[in-house]
Amino acid sequence: MTVLWIVLISVQLVVAIGTLVDVFRRVDSGWAMLGWSLLVFAVPLLGAVIYWLRRPSSPEEVEQAYLAEADRRHARASQPFDSTGLRP
Repeated sequence: MTVLWIVLISVQLVVAIGTLVDVFRRVDSGWAMLGWSLLVFAVPLLGAVIYWLRRPSSPEEVEQAYLAEADRRHARASQPFDSTGLRP
């Protein structure tokens, strides 16, 4: 049972530390940074999950997703149709 608790606490620490690192890198507002940090310290796993679900995308991530979707559409458009009229 002790090994289980060590593993669970280790995972929780890694998630909380990773979340705090992302908060300090990404959040511009001091009050928002303080709020997210307090939430992650108060309820580490739940606070981290809430942060990762609510985290705003950076402009670079939005542009990268747009370019990836455009590449997929371009690659899909160049594929031929099969005998059913559908693309494979």
